[in-house]
Amino acid sequence: MPKAKLIIVIGQSASGKTTFVKRRFLKDNDMTLNLKPFKHTTIEDDSICLLGDYTDSRRCLGTDTLSMSIINDLIEFVKGSINKYDLIICEGDRITNAKFLQFVHDLKVEAKVYLFQCSLQESIDRRTQMGSKPSLTFVKTTQTKAQNLKPLIRQLGFELIVRDTSNKDTGMRGLL
Repeated sequence: MPKAKLIIVIGQSASGKTTFVKRRFLKDNDMTLNLKPFKHTTIEDDSICLLGDYTDSRRCLGTDTLSMSIINDLIEFVKGSINKYDLIICEGDRITNAKFLQFVHDLKVEAKVYLFQCSLQESIDRRTQMGSKPSLTFVKTTQTKAQNLKPLIRQLGFELIVRDTSNKDTGMRGLL
């Protein structure tokens, strides 16, 4: 049985995915950015690996910083790292697909899937606050992509935790 547990964080654009990962796993931890075979971040004693770059303050982190064609490299990396880390955190658009979920299932590892969602207007407002020029079409596409994976997540037997962060007053505070 592989050593690592996987946390998979998916959801529509600006729904709180990166905020969740930062608050839950990164606060007060020393991080190292590794560039090979692609950007990935390790924490302190190298027991936790986050796919993507979390070492700066940009708004879009996680796998969103990686190439759109990175999925096969991500799969090979996770396959080769499953006994190296205690926890591998996969967050963002590049892993929001059936191929990655099926791969994780076939590894026979313990995995939880967090699905973040909020109103379309909330996503647009958050992206605008971050200096982006969001389109409703883009936000709807990311929402649909994540929501369409729910049946597969259930079919594969993953624990699915849905987080709705729509309420500006309480939505982001209740992430943990």
